[in-house]
Amino acid sequence: MGHSDWISAKKRCELCEEAIKYEKLEDFIAVSRGEIECDAFFDFDEVSENLAKFLNSELCGPDKLLENPLKVVYVCGLDHFNKCPYVAQLAKRENMACAVIYRLGASDDYIKTFDVKSSNIYYITLENEREKLIDISSTAIRKLHQTSTNTDPDNLSYPCVKKYYEEKCSKN
Repeated sequence: MGHSDWISAKKRCELCEEAIKYEKLEDFIAVSRGEIECDAFFDFDEVSENLAKFLNSELCGPDKLLENPLKVVYVCGLDHFNKCPYVAQLAKRENMACAVIYRLGASDDYIKTFDVKSSNIYYITLENEREKLIDISSTAIRKLHQTSTNTDPDNLSYPCVKKYYEEKCSKN
């Protein structure tokens, strides 16, 4: 990814927070800045496992809110699952599971090799929606905004993202 495509972690968090407010979901969804405040890189599997350990140490046990441990579910697209073997490995770890959502153009041959009942991998096939799916990848959105027309005919991104790219493209 070239430097012109790069968005700082701080700005990504701000855009996510604005999108959450736009959808009026701030009571349910929040952005954690923990990873961007660290000096080191932490991959998704380590972050997910640490979240499960933290939540269970705080919420589960005698005289605590929950008797049984929570299971943290890592959610990703089928394209990520196909490229990254760590997703399937993560689902085997304690108090972890993975939900994989069908992604337009991604093969589901690999995920179909897993035993759904025992693997802790939940495949959301979107079987009935596949004919209507639109590719809403960040790459597709970025390419839309880098064109000379700078339009988003399918409203694939939030107003805050459109504004960000309008400002960014006008500087280039």
